[in-house]
This record gives sequence, C-alpha cells and structure tokens, in this order.
Amino acid sequence: VDVVKRLLHHSGMIIDNATPMSQGHLPGNTRITALKEPLVDDDRGISVSIRLLHPSRVDMKALVKGGNATQKMIDFLCMCLRYGISFVVAGATSSGKTTLLNALLTSIPDNKRIFTIESGSRELSLVKVKDGKVVNNVVHTLSRPSDDEGLNIAQEDLVVASLRFDPDIVVVGEIRDSEAYSAVEASLTGHTVVSTIHALAADAAHTRLALLCQKKFPIKFETSLSQAAQAFSLVVFAHRLEDSNRKIMDISECIVSGDGNREYRTLFRYAITENSIKNGKYVIKGHFEQPEIMSDSLKKRLLQYGAPTDVLKKFETKGADYK
Repeated sequence: VDVVKRLLHHSGMIIDNATPMSQGHLPGNTRITALKEPLVDDDRGISVSIRLLHPSRVDMKALVKGGNATQKMIDFLCMCLRYGISFVVAGATSSGKTTLLNALLTSIPDNKRIFTIESGSRELSLVKVKDGKVVNNVVHTLSRPSDDEGLNIAQEDLVVASLRFDPDIVVVGEIRDSEAYSAVEASLTGHTVVSTIHALAADAAHTRLALLCQKKFPIKFETSLSQAAQAFSLVVFAHRLEDSNRKIMDISECIVSGDGNREYRTLFRYAITENSIKNGKYVIKGHFEQPEIMSDSLKKRLLQYGAPTDVLKKFETKGADYK
C-alpha cells in the first residue's frame, strides 16, 4: 500500500480508507489504477493495474507495416483530419483507439493548434521538440475532479474552454459523459473535433453519443441521434482480434438526410476469410477492401475546407490500396 501511495503521489492522487479507488499517471504516459480493501478481498489488500503507453513507438508507418490498416486508409483519415472532418474512433478497451489517434495527429502541420482534453491521465503525446525547442502548437489539458462542485473541472468545461483558444483541432481523449453534448455542438458549429468512444461500429457509436448528450440536454432522442451523426459523420471502428492483432475493422460514413434518416456507407473494412485454432493458436487471415466510396456531400465539404482535387481523386476509385 505504501508503494502504491508513492506511485499515485506523482499525479497528486491518494488512496486510503475514505478513497479506496484511485487513478493517476506516472512519468512517460504510464497510467495507474489502484483498488484497496474493502473493494478487494482483505487477504489481497490492494490490486493495481499499471498500463504502459508508448505512443511515440507507433507511428503511421508502423500501423501500415503491422497490418493495422492500409496506407490508403491512413491517408484518407489524415486528409479528413486536416481538412475539417470530425470523426470518432470507436472500439473496446485496448483495441488501439488512442494509439491510432496519436499517430494520425502527428500528420497535422506544426503551425496548426491542437487542443487536447483528457481525464485521469494523459495518454496523448503530441508535443514535438527539435534542437531543444518546441516546434508545434499543442495545448494538453487534464480535467480536475473534485467533490466540491465549485472546484470540479470536468472534460465538458475544458471542451467549452478550448473554443476560446482558437483551436484548429479539438481532441477529446475519450467521450464518456456529458462532454458529448459540448463536443457535438462544437463540431456542428464548424470546429474539427476528434475523439475515441467505447462503442461498436458506426450506428452503435452514434447511439452512445446521443445517449450521453441526453445527460446534458434531454431533447427528443431521434433529434440527438441525428445531431450526433451530423457532427461525427465518420466513425472508425478499431478492434483487437483473438490473436491479439489490432485492426481498423471498418471506416464508415453516415449520410443524414433532411428528414433525419441515416444511411451508412462502409468506405473501408477488414474482411476475415479464416478464423481457426491450430495447435492451440489462433489463425486469422483476411484482407482490406473498399466496398464504397465517399458521398458527394463529404467530397463537397472537403473541397470547401481546402482539400486539393488531385488528393480527393485518389479515393474516388474502389480498392483497398493505391493502384
């Protein structure tokens, strides 16, 4: 218990009988979560999870080389990120959502301002240093929970505050509460917002966003659902397969019609052709494919935000990668 208390002290967190659960971070973007009795058995005393994060070791080239995605998929997401298309990366815990977001955000030009918002511990690491000087424009922030309502600074407060910093991109580490409403509003009013969310593929991600928005502003659910889909028209679904390999399983676009109906297009996906167990090991084989191309409305938005026509043309033909 004394060792864990010293580890938590680094991020100003405590664990005791009054606070038997605590989350914090260690140097090098390492996340620590601790539980002590009575939350765990008395004979155990304390249980600790230390999650080592190495975002700098996984760049876009590594994602392609490791088979997480194709170069065309990565280039498509980088284009959308640079030219104002908000999206969320959905998936379960440890599916590689934050790692993917970290890698994609390194493609942003250094003179653009990135404002990040996280809770508990900082997993995003985007500051670039060259010859001892910071060369890019990044504002990293962490929420500060408090039992005193007047002192509590939630992710929602930081999303609202971020808009006063004239950000080019607002990054919410993970949407998990009423900050969903502020993130949706920010995107609908012209800001580029990217985040991760614990959800399955596109329709489930939009449903979860709408449910979280209801915590802040309980309007008609179908209206919340339509707004969530309009705000985050792209959903990237990341997944860790049974063989522990992480894949971008699909990238979907949602087209919302005037009457609020939603149509989903699968722009990219990973198609599994074999999933078996041989000699006690999983054998999973598959390939990436591009079933559909982006909608005319998405093309129009990209052009309005400055995407070159020759870059757009690369994604107007089907195929998992460049011909």
